[in-house]
Amino acid sequence: VMLILICISFGICYGLSKAQDALRNSGKGALSSSLALLPALGVGIMNGVICLAARKLGEKEYYDTKTVEMFSQALKMSIAMIINTAGVMYFVDATPREWYAQGGLVTNCFVMLLMNAVVPPIVSYFDLGYLLKKRVRSQLTRAKIDEMNATLGRKSTTPDEAAKQKQVLADIQKFQKAYAPSPMNEARRYAVAIKISISC
Repeated sequence: VMLILICISFGICYGLSKAQDALRNSGKGALSSSLALLPALGVGIMNGVICLAARKLGEKEYYDTKTVEMFSQALKMSIAMIINTAGVMYFVDATPREWYAQGGLVTNCFVMLLMNAVVPPIVSYFDLGYLLKKRVRSQLTRAKIDEMNATLGRKSTTPDEAAKQKQVLADIQKFQKAYAPSPMNEARRYAVAIKISISC
């Protein structure tokens, strides 16, 4: 799966690079300079997809401990992102004359480093997962809390009351998850740090 994603990323970056060269040669320099950022953005987006795939696939594998699971995910993410970042960008602009051209290797590396320095802290700060659960949190009102307390405070004597109490307990778990912040992804943090240090 990772190899397929890397091949897709290479195809996208190579296509964008060739489109940029064609526009530059045809005299449309303004459009060409706006396309200069796209290969690095494409690699950045594919790195996010690769991390998501590594995490989802890693959860389906069996490990003896949580530490081994995190190590395995971080290793897969690191190798895939290093190949996707350094390998794809280098092979797209392999000749030295392409390195310093507009939209060449230097520009792509600068944009990639800028994205790695700015985007992850912003995403972590705003906690998009927590923001997406706002609709569920808005359903918990004072009246709903009082109703749940009253339901759980009564002793269930009929099967309907027992089912209602079971539903209230399920709702409490749903609201607890909605108020919890998104968990930290340690494997991704280490993989990104390794990728940046090796790719530079």
